[in-house]
Amino acid sequence: MIVVEQLAAGALRDISFTVATGETLVVLGPAAAGKTTLLRALAGFEPVQLGRIVIDGEPVTVAPPGRRPTAFVASEDSTFSHLTVLENIAFGLRVRGEPDDVVRERAEDLVARVGLAAVASHPASQLTDEGRWRVALARAVAVEPKVLLVDEPVGDPAVGLALARGLANRIEASLIAATRDRTAALSTGDRVAFLRSGRIEQIDGPAEIFYRPATPFVAAYVARANLLECTVDGIGAGVVLVRVFDRRIAVPADRRLNAEYALGERALLVARPEALRIVHDAEGLPGVVKQTAFLGATVAYEVEVEGLSLSIVAPDSRGRIYPVGTEARVGLIQEALSLIPYPTVA
Repeated sequence: MIVVEQLAAGALRDISFTVATGETLVVLGPAAAGKTTLLRALAGFEPVQLGRIVIDGEPVTVAPPGRRPTAFVASEDSTFSHLTVLENIAFGLRVRGEPDDVVRERAEDLVARVGLAAVASHPASQLTDEGRWRVALARAVAVEPKVLLVDEPVGDPAVGLALARGLANRIEASLIAATRDRTAALSTGDRVAFLRSGRIEQIDGPAEIFYRPATPFVAAYVARANLLECTVDGIGAGVVLVRVFDRRIAVPADRRLNAEYALGERALLVARPEALRIVHDAEGLPGVVKQTAFLGATVAYEVEVEGLSLSIVAPDSRGRIYPVGTEARVGLIQEALSLIPYPTVA
């Protein structure tokens, strides 16, 4: 287990989280958010100004990289170009003085698992950028760290993170990986930490990050979202009632809602395109179809409601598509809605 408490390093401020043994935490965020700095601080390559890092009960905040039970895989090429693929993977094991049979068995197993068995005897310099990244990943896993730290994978991020997770699981290590790719983060992480401007805006499971974003920036970054200004109109058992488009809508309460919202307070209703439907009952919001796009199993619409364009992704109803100009009513799927605080100007 790794525990990070109130960490400050570089541009990072007040970073706190815990990752259990065998758990995968994906750090998601835009460029220059501090993702690489965070991984480097955990690995010992970035000085820590404040806070502490504890791995399996042992403080390592000021320990040098070689004294930490971590292994760091950088985005840039870190292979030894003069060594073969197999020699690269075996390098850390030989430095540690492992027996030759252990070195050979583990290196041969890993070169196969990262898909490079056919080029095991080739110099690493002959590989593609993605191939060299896979070599670096295998070399890191070979020494069986307690915490595997993986910066933005080279190539397809989803494929790279899935590979890293599979290898980390084999050695029962915690995995902390960083990426800008939304799909890779949501599909790989047991939890996702959203990092922005050196601070964590939200740590949650992938579904919570997607359906219950904590801030407007998280909501918009993770996937397209309709953010609708509303007013809290009531708080009931398990729901918060809000008024939007002069309609009263029930939003499922989560651990943030009842604690943070009061009657009359402004908030933002988060409705992913998948949370909206074109309906035929009088309760729907009246609008006009402005755009359509047939996507096979689904149809994407832009529907104007009271001057605001709403994005809708609805299941294809056996080829029935509402053409541009159609008057349509928009319904909301209650269980897929959430609220976030109305942004304030600092």
